[in-house]
Amino acid sequence: MPDALNARLEKFVRSWSTNKSEVVRRAVEAYLSNADKPFAGSFSDLSRDLAGCLEGTPDLSVNRRYLERYGE
Repeated sequence: MPDALNARLEKFVRSWSTNKSEVVRRAVEAYLSNADKPFAGSFSDLSRDLAGCLEGTPDLSVNRRYLERYGE
């Protein structure tokens, strides 16, 4: 476990008067219980924050001039 994560775990354990094993066990249970649930959204939903974040030629997908010498 990385030192920074271990330090956060130690601080949490002290503040909640519990032990590392219990905290890790609960965290793994929570993680695995959510891992079986598929994401209800679409690819568009997942990438919405990325739309428009790149600069470049707007007609790249339709202008054949950009495909000249492609793959050479």
